[in-house]
Amino acid sequence: MSPAPKPALDMSVNVAGITFKNPVLAASGSFGYGVEFEDVVTLNRLGGFVTKGLSREPMAGNPPPRLFETAAGMLNAIGLQNIGARAFLEERLPLLRKIDNIVFLCNVFGHSQDEYEDVVRILNDGEGIAGYELNVSCPNTKCGGMSFGADPKMLFDVVSAVKKIATRPLIVKLSPNVTSIPDVARAAEDAGADAISLVNTFVAMAIDAEAAHIECHRRAVRSRHQTHCVAHGLGSGQDGQDSGGGVGRYQHGRRRGRVLSRRGQRRRSRHRQLLGPLRLRNIGGFFGKVVPGASH
Repeated sequence: MSPAPKPALDMSVNVAGITFKNPVLAASGSFGYGVEFEDVVTLNRLGGFVTKGLSREPMAGNPPPRLFETAAGMLNAIGLQNIGARAFLEERLPLLRKIDNIVFLCNVFGHSQDEYEDVVRILNDGEGIAGYELNVSCPNTKCGGMSFGADPKMLFDVVSAVKKIATRPLIVKLSPNVTSIPDVARAAEDAGADAISLVNTFVAMAIDAEAAHIECHRRAVRSRHQTHCVAHGLGSGQDGQDSGGGVGRYQHGRRRGRVLSRRGQRRRSRHRQLLGPLRLRNIGGFFGKVVPGASH
């Protein structure tokens, strides 16, 4: 008599009341709305995925260049381009609902508390959405442009307001660009968040030192190892204190075959004058910060 087959390994996890068949989720931003990757990835083999951020109205995002490759990873400045919450319900959600056995959340953002609430109200009418991921790294245009996730009080207000109207679990995606991430995490928890997500993208800048030219700045999607190092450090402090870590990378690269016009030469000269007193001080082996007047 042949032995009974072994049962399949159960890798399912439950987060905020949402059951995922395994703990592998595709992150927001890099996975579009999910349907774009249907021919590349078997969506129902993933534990789940999070759509790119959705706003109340469509957004065109930043003009190019939006991406810049560095030795440490990829810098991006997409600018939250998206089709808007209503268009998502009409155009993308019906396609997702045709795919069996998938779990997905919608990433939500706004530039005011009212916008966050409006997006969630719109998405509440959509069927098949497992939950919401709240992007709190956006600037609050009513409070001088400070990021919602940078101030515990603003974070508490927006999370508690959205929680009151959300008909699905609410996961808050925290910003790493804060002085103490435990403080903002507690604010999200106190406001009623069902879970928190660590972390959103890191502010960064690439500088071509040879041409004295800033190639790209705003936000970064770094290599897996570097992102893990910083994200792990943010949550590993003792006594409620996060470990301090420098964020940034000094990009030194020669631009071969570049011919500068006289205007370009003058601009390069001005950049060198500005960048002349700046030197790089290494922190650990991975990250650095630009310190005025410091020696190599």
